[in-house]
Amino acid sequence: GGERGERDTITTYEVPKRRFESILLALVTGLTPSQASRLSLRFDVAGNGLCDAKRFSIMIERSDAWKACGQRLRVSRDRHNHRSRRGKSKSLSREMDRDRDRDRDRDRDRD
Repeated sequence: GGERGERDTITTYEVPKRRFESILLALVTGLTPSQASRLSLRFDVAGNGLCDAKRFSIMIERSDAWKACGQRLRVSRDRHNHRSRRGKSKSLSREMDRDRDRDRDRDRDRD
């Protein structure tokens, strides 16, 4: 259809300018509204009031801060015992499956 839904916005990576600014302000500690506005102008590449979130994510992924964070996560992960982590992951997965089944049964009983 001709209407744009939320799913289309996600597919095209376009975010309304005001929403983009509010997301930035919520995520980035110390960012001022004027800085968020400047960033939204920078990523409104088509000048249509929609910010290109894909371009923004590429900028973030290429930043030194992001790379340093990734390196710290790799070092931290390597320090853990992988066998122990796999066991915890399987246990969590089983617990999530049980919760899902319980919720499905409860919903079925309501009907």
